[in-house]
Amino acid sequence: MKKIIIFGTGRYGCEAKEFFGKENILFFVDNNKEIQGKQVDGIEVMAPEKIKDSIDDAVVVLAASDFYTEQMRYQLLDDGVEQTLSYFFVKSYIREKKYPYMSSFPSVILRRMCIV
Repeated sequence: MKKIIIFGTGRYGCEAKEFFGKENILFFVDNNKEIQGKQVDGIEVMAPEKIKDSIDDAVVVLAASDFYTEQMRYQLLDDGVEQTLSYFFVKSYIREKKYPYMSSFPSVILRRMCIV
């Protein structure tokens, strides 16, 4: 079952962690070198370059405002990471579809979104 890599450790990154469930998060990614190598709520924060090492085992979710999400998307495209999702898109998709449970998110819901 694929895990989630959350790009962003700010307000929306922490909200995404709560939304998806800590047990479904592989690690956080952030451009801020001062927090890379540290932990947020027990989850390691890595440099964006580390995403490529885990891309086969995880889905990358961009958790930031629209402005920063676009910057993150272009940054990852430059690094060769082509598939990413916006946290706000996933959150609204799940609410729209009214999924009654989140425990199956990584496998069932992403498959239904044709991502996995």
